[in-house]
Amino acid sequence: MEDAVRRHLDKGRPGAMSAIGIAVNHFLRGDGVVGSGWVGRAQRLLRDEPEGPEHGYALYLEQEAALAASGTAAVAAMAGRVRGSAAGSPTPTWSPAATCSRGGP
Repeated sequence: MEDAVRRHLDKGRPGAMSAIGIAVNHFLRGDGVVGSGWVGRAQRLLRDEPEGPEHGYALYLEQEAALAASGTAAVAAMAGRVRGSAAGSPTPTWSPAATCSRGGP
């Protein structure tokens, strides 16, 4: 089973979304270091992929981390990037999530 998971995690978008899901689980358990590592893996998998909702989800998690570590100006700028990533997204849940990250319409 571990081999199957590894093969899946080495595949662009599907692997990135799996890495993002694992990251969220670690963040929810309070393990930010491991969660951040999984976000990094998602970003590496997406590096050569065309822009899509997966990039926005990874950016959203970066924004959440920045909220804890940075000033509000940095977070506000990142929120604008998150919202921009939702423009024209075919993923119906991504646009509302991106709007929430900015704090409203």
